[in-house]
Order: sequence, then structure tokens, then C-alpha cells
Amino acid sequence: MSKFSNGVDQILGTLEMQFLTYRAAKQQPPQSPLTKGELKDADTSALERQIDEMVYKLYNLTSEEIAIVEGTIKC
Repeated sequence: MSKFSNGVDQILGTLEMQFLTYRAAKQQPPQSPLTKGELKDADTSALERQIDEMVYKLYNLTSEEIAIVEGTIKC
């Protein structure tokens, strides 16, 4: 199995375990303290950055490749 597949499986496995834990405890998943209107305007930049870093790691991108993707340097 490739590193990519392993990374995706790890992320999905974590989400599945969280779901099963909530279901087993008969709890509802945590609810957002924000309203739908607030969610539209919420600052998600920190979360987006975490996702970006996970993808970069998943693809084993170098610092130079990351800079190209982020547009900080031209190729």
C-alpha cells in the first residue's frame, strides 16, 4: 500500500473511530457554538492551514514545492 493510501486510511480511520465512540456512548456529536450565519463568516484560516500541512506531508512536498503551490515563488 502506498504512503498516500496509508495517510488517507489513517485520516478516515480517525474519523470513523470518533463516530463510533459517539454512537456507542449514545451521544450527539459536538455542536458548533456558532449559528449558520456566523459559520459562513467564520475565520477558517487556521483549519485550512492544518489541512494544507497534512496534504503537503501526505505528498512529501519539499519546501520549494510548497512555496510554488502557495504562490510565494514562481516556477
